Amino acid sequence: MPATLRKLGLGLLVAATSLALLEAGARALGLGDRSALVRLEPAGAAGDDGEVRVRALGISKEIDHVSAPFPPEHREGAYRVVLIGESAAAGFPFQPDSTPARWLELRLGARRPDLDLEIVDTSIPGLQSDFFPPIARLAFDPPPDLVVVYAGNNEFLLSFLAVERARGAADRLVERLARASAGVRWLRAALAPTGRALENPRNPLSTEVFYDEPLGPLRRRVLDRLARNLRTVVRLAHDAGAEVLIARPAAALRGAVPKSSVFATDVSPAARGRFSDLLEEARTLSRRGEFRAADEALEAAARIDDGVAILHFRRGERLEEEGRLDEARDAYRRALDLDERPVRVNAAAAAVLEHVAAAEGAAFLDVDRAFADASPHGIVGEDLLVDHVHLTVGGQHRLAGHLVDALRELGRPDGGAAWTDDDVSLEDGV
Repeated sequence: MPATLRKLGLGLLVAATSLALLEAGARALGLGDRSALVRLEPAGAAGDDGEVRVRALGISKEIDHVSAPFPPEHREGAYRVVLIGESAAAGFPFQPDSTPARWLELRLGARRPDLDLEIVDTSIPGLQSDFFPPIARLAFDPPPDLVVVYAGNNEFLLSFLAVERARGAADRLVERLARASAGVRWLRAALAPTGRALENPRNPLSTEVFYDEPLGPLRRRVLDRLARNLRTVVRLAHDAGAEVLIARPAAALRGAVPKSSVFATDVSPAARGRFSDLLEEARTLSRRGEFRAADEALEAAARIDDGVAILHFRRGERLEEEGRLDEARDAYRRALDLDERPVRVNAAAAAVLEHVAAAEGAAFLDVDRAFADASPHGIVGEDLLVDHVHLTVGGQHRLAGHLVDALRELGRPDGGAAWTDDDVSLEDGV
């Protein structure tokens, strides 16, 4: 064997041995914790109340990114439910006084009074799905009986898009290796820069209209990451012996301006300016009751580009002002589905949630459809949603009811006494 090949073989052997030793040492010492994005901490100021909570790391400091407190141990005989999600699941802006987890405890407890319920609410405002697998690894020890995922609204927040856009091929390779290797996770954490929190440059609560460029392949990557993270959560839950219910969050139509409208690439800057002027003209005319003139302005804008989200939203407003509510609903829905950077689950994200549930053996609940069915002409109103996604107290109460109904249809929790017709009304619960 030539000397060069011998040196190459020896070098590869040394490298492989070093990696093997690194991996063995990292696993033995408990390094490379999979929960690098989150940590578990005592819930009380002095840490003496026995409860813990999850803290998300690296998120902007505008609010405290922590979960509600929960008991670290699975009480013997208790039916333990873990809720995973973002601000809508956490009850923003009413937490801690009113949360979906609290209403689920009340309503499920009334329907199954034999149960000793243990609700673990790990939902944290401001998260994106990358945080869910590490949260699951913390929250599924001890194993729960049921996991409820109510999430998907934050995947296209600009701060998370910036991180995904910056990831190159090498970063994606390291990420894949890190899923399997404690040594790679430890090295990545040790070498990673620290100290700067993610800041979202665009407030998701803003009603300002934005015209942006198409995301291109990045859109598919974001949805693929959502699917991958959800699959991981479901598999971790199944490995722990828990069942999973994935719920599509409710999305407002009225009043929720699309966060990102995009033009076709061949629309000139002058035409874009004319388009924007036509929408403002249509809005003014519609408010004056000049519906025919407003429609003419909207049609002129559509001839420039009919695939722009804000056009269909303005059309929905115009139709609603005239009382043509079924048509308004369809226009609002199209605006949501055309939104390039939605902070609401639209058809594309909903398809991911439903597909993962079907492929991984999880139950699926379409809360958006259930809310629409309970709203006049399918346009969810202010009685259920505060803004684009966050639930009113009444909306939290209704969400809990749909979750309880879904569990009963699934025959879960099984055993014990029969289901009762008892319930907790909104008034009684408040």
